[in-house]
Amino acid sequence: MPNFILPSQLRELCQLLALFRREHVPLTLFTRACADLPTWNPSGERGCRLPEDALVPEYVRAFFDSGDHLSKNLRVAIDRGVISLERYGFMRFLKLSRKYREELQVQTPAFDN
Repeated sequence: MPNFILPSQLRELCQLLALFRREHVPLTLFTRACADLPTWNPSGERGCRLPEDALVPEYVRAFFDSGDHLSKNLRVAIDRGVISLERYGFMRFLKLSRKYREELQVQTPAFDN
């Protein structure tokens, strides 16, 4: 059982970040998944595919629902020191704090090739 208590949506996001087994995960991976996707309908009209229609989990949408701006939930996670936002060149990356990463990686099976 983990030694830390997080709100359920933040805990799920942390578990997802820990699954990557990388220190830095591109922010664009999440912001693009949570953005509306322009599509063409079979009738030839322009449409839009919403993140929930693309089966993006609710806990991911709760943190990355505001496009290029940091959502309130993500800012809280950053303020609490759970996640940090780092920039390398023009790219922004999410970094799960070591405390949470180590705890969650112990609990999560590896999917190495």
